[in-house]
Amino acid sequence: MHQLKAVAYRGAKINQLSNYIDRNSINIDFRLGQSWTIFDDIGRKIKEKIEISGIHLGKLKIKMCRGILTGYNDAFIIDSVGRVKILDKCSSDTERTKTASIMRPVLRGRNINRGSYNWGGEYLIVTHNGYTTEDGDHIAPVDINEYPALKKHLDIYFEQLSTRTDKGKTPYNLRNCAYMEDFQKSKIIWKMISSTPSFAYTDEDILILNTSFMMTGDVSTGLADILNSKLIEWYFSEIATSIGETGMLYIKSSVENIPIQYNIENRRYSEDEIFKLYGLNNDEISYILDSLSNNC
Repeated sequence: MHQLKAVAYRGAKINQLSNYIDRNSINIDFRLGQSWTIFDDIGRKIKEKIEISGIHLGKLKIKMCRGILTGYNDAFIIDSVGRVKILDKCSSDTERTKTASIMRPVLRGRNINRGSYNWGGEYLIVTHNGYTTEDGDHIAPVDINEYPALKKHLDIYFEQLSTRTDKGKTPYNLRNCAYMEDFQKSKIIWKMISSTPSFAYTDEDILILNTSFMMTGDVSTGLADILNSKLIEWYFSEIATSIGETGMLYIKSSVENIPIQYNIENRRYSEDEIFKLYGLNNDEISYILDSLSNNC
């Protein structure tokens, strides 16, 4: 076991650095090769209380996946005007209907907010590379030759499509994605980089790009409220990777370590209710709120 002396600086003005260190430093015990975090006594107790009050999110009946990587967004992402132009070039109602079915609403990371999302009117051309359904049925890759109007659009970018790393069976196909069906399920989505939690529950059939993640399975509005709470915001800031002023890195390996209460109801939860779920007292609540305020 090793020991070091550390101090947390949260932006306050310091007149005498040596005096500040003497007053605020704490001793930390750690083992070589293990991570460590700077906590004062109350911060350490709050962290421990949160961790014993629930189970890691990754141990619940939940599946986490990253959004779709196209390899060349300019070709595969279109706005409403572009969608209409492609559909207007279809030679029959059958082609038009078929083509419309694989141009699906998509969200970028910037569209996802804390508790909600704003669709930017964009569509992803889902020329998937084939996948197997949960029932074991194999869905063949999209054959672009069956979509003449769509092929004409993608041919404009053929050089970029054919040389990109992330492609499927042909330059027109997206890379393999085994969880295409999951986008149609109820889910919680969130962006990968954010200054505050940005979890949003939805049961809409909508896609996300690789700047975001989603979780399916035992998800609910209640779980989204907890993930967006001040309590979890504070906890996550202490265990996850910060990338400076840009925010925190909300990647799968960090999010799945968030302690979640066992019996979450499918309803909305207030901040006060969430603090009570984890057994925090008034002093501990004030400590979290003050810490978050100082970090703004």
